[in-house]
Amino acid sequence: MQDLSGIWDELLTPEKRRLTELLIHRIDLTANEVTIYYKPDGIEAVTSEFQAIQ
Repeated sequence: MQDLSGIWDELLTPEKRRLTELLIHRIDLTANEVTIYYKPDGIEAVTSEFQAIQ
């Protein structure tokens, strides 16, 4: 699983939300910058969920 762009358009909104929740810890917005903090184990969590449904 190297690239989600191939399946992103095929996912339903709840599935996209779940992936986002698994991957992103928080997003900080300022007037000049957007900083995204990813969860350290996010990719592992996504991989585990994909394996569980296959």
